[in-house]
Formats: sequence, C-alpha cells, structure tokens
Amino acid sequence: MSKKSYSSKNFGETKNHLIAEMPERLIHKNVMSGEMAQKFSEERKHPVHIVDVDSKTISMTIGGLLPRQQTNRHRHSYETIIYIQKGKGTSLIEDKEVPW
Repeated sequence: MSKKSYSSKNFGETKNHLIAEMPERLIHKNVMSGEMAQKFSEERKHPVHIVDVDSKTISMTIGGLLPRQQTNRHRHSYETIIYIQKGKGTSLIEDKEVPW
C-alpha cells in the first residue's frame, strides 16, 4: 500500500498502469436498513443514509425528497454526484439554478 498522498497537481507522477488497492469489503450489504444519519438528515431536512464504503477517496450517501420538498442550502468541500432515479427538480449551485 502506498504511503504517498496524491492530489490533482501530482497527475504527472501517476503510473501508466493500474495499481488497485482492494478493500476487505466493497459496500455495506444493507445500505437502507441502518438508521438515518440524524445530524445530516436534520441539516438537510430530508432523510440521509450514509453508505459505509471502505474508501479513502469517496463518500456516499443516499437521500430522498418528497414531491415539492426541498433540502436546506448547504455546501460540499468535495466533488458531488447526484443520481436522480425519478422525478425532476433543480439544484442551486452558487447562484446558478441547474435543472435535473
């Protein structure tokens, strides 16, 4: 296992072949059966379940909004991917409204 910490500025130092570090388990088997993350759920004003992923670089949560429900405004200090399974709405990113 490598001890060096990389960031995007170290792109040129990466190897030209994949070196995979496999965790002991890939994902929690019962993602939605656990309790909600109370603090995040209260802050966001919707249910938030933390997915226990054995990773150094990715965090994952599952949340849901009811029709016409909205989340509290918040920010992330990391990249975020939102996967919409059903419905439509918008996200306000800085001052730009992004439809989905």
